[in-house]
Amino acid sequence: MWKVNGHDLQMLDILSRFVSNGMTPTAAEAMWGNIAEESGGESNRVQGDFSPARSASKTYTKDVDEGRISPYSFAHDSRGYGLVQWTFWSRKQGLLNYARSRGVSIGDAGMQADYIVVELKRDYPALWQYLTQTTDLYEATRKICLQYERPAVNNVDVRYKAAQEAKAVWDAAEKTERYWPPRTVDKGMDGPDVAALQALLTAHGYTVRTISGVFDEATEAAVKRYQQGNGLDADGVAGPKTWASILEI
Repeated sequence: MWKVNGHDLQMLDILSRFVSNGMTPTAAEAMWGNIAEESGGESNRVQGDFSPARSASKTYTKDVDEGRISPYSFAHDSRGYGLVQWTFWSRKQGLLNYARSRGVSIGDAGMQADYIVVELKRDYPALWQYLTQTTDLYEATRKICLQYERPAVNNVDVRYKAAQEAKAVWDAAEKTERYWPPRTVDKGMDGPDVAALQALLTAHGYTVRTISGVFDEATEAAVKRYQQGNGLDADGVAGPKTWASILEI
């Protein structure tokens, strides 16, 4: 079953993005193995920040977003940043341009996951083609390490272990589909169906604070806005009619 915590839910969101964009689940899990080793799955992490609070990373991200670090300085400071620790100037510039085009923070995890796909399709077409077909987790992890990331130390086995952990989470999440459609949910509840609701609300333009799997006040407010905009009773409860509407059943 899905764990109701930010790390696994973010992992699932990123894996889902990779798969929806054309990767096989195996390839998506292998890419997560790379991400886990590079950044621990922290999309705002800057190279050299080992503090538990990640205060340097948060400040760096905010300074880029608000212009105190210029686009030129961000691209050319040689500091690894983000899910895959983009470092080379043209790759960091590309990431920043993509974030700006999407109107989101440079530290937005979903945007970064989508940009990984953009990079693969544009700059690594042979690897991308492989990742749309592979079912070999170790080989996919190895190819991503050697061809896409190209770290100073080719620690493939460490990345493979993280990829195996991602596979376990993905497989467990897939098993929850047998319980679909989800239950009625409202404020104070949590679970994978709440995370799915939050993701669907965001996709429809009714943004929640974060896809956390916890039905908080922001989620309740988003549900009410969705209901008001779609001819439903705006009670803030996601029952059968709200689920049917948001899933376009």
